This record gives sequence, C-alpha cells and structure tokens, in this order.
Amino acid sequence: MFPGLGANARRIADSLSIPNETVRRKVTELLDAGWLVRESGKLYFTALADQQLAPARELIEALAIENYQTIAALLSIRKNSNRGGVDPKTKPDAGDQRLTLRGPKW
Repeated sequence: MFPGLGANARRIADSLSIPNETVRRKVTELLDAGWLVRESGKLYFTALADQQLAPARELIEALAIENYQTIAALLSIRKNSNRGGVDPKTKPDAGDQRLTLRGPKW
C-alpha cells in the first residue's frame, strides 16, 4: 500500500459528478484486481497497481515531452517570424512548410 490521503467511493463520485453505484462497481473491480486496498474505510493504490500502470505512465510522459517540444518549436517560429517583420496574427502562406505537426507515435 502506498502512502496517501486515501479517499472513499462517495467522495470520488462527488468529485467526478458520477453516480455512487458506478464508482462502487469500479472500486470493487479494482479491489478484486489487487490495484486498491481498503483500510479504515479509505482506498489506497497498491504496489501491483503502480507496477502494472508503469507502461501507461511512460507513454503519457513521452507524449507530454513531445507536446512540450512541439509548443517550444511553435513559439520559436513565432518569435523568429516577428524579427522579420511578419505579423504573427496573419495566417501563414499555404506553401509555408517550416513546421510539420504530427500526431502521437503510438
């Protein structure tokens, strides 16, 4: 069990504005899978959950890095185009190929 604030199903349902019964069912599934434990009425993640969620966490981190790099490139282009007297509010020409945006690699 990981240290944490702990939460109960009702608080989760309230914070997400979804029915208590839906949260109760999902919590039961996570308890059965070994991803959560209940201690003194509070729910906590387990080491098993942390281990099994690691690949998803790594993909999310990689996507966040890629998004950061894309934003940095766009800001750099905007900054450099302002130096050349180009109005950043105007749309680029159809032939402007300075940056090609691409989707996630997964």
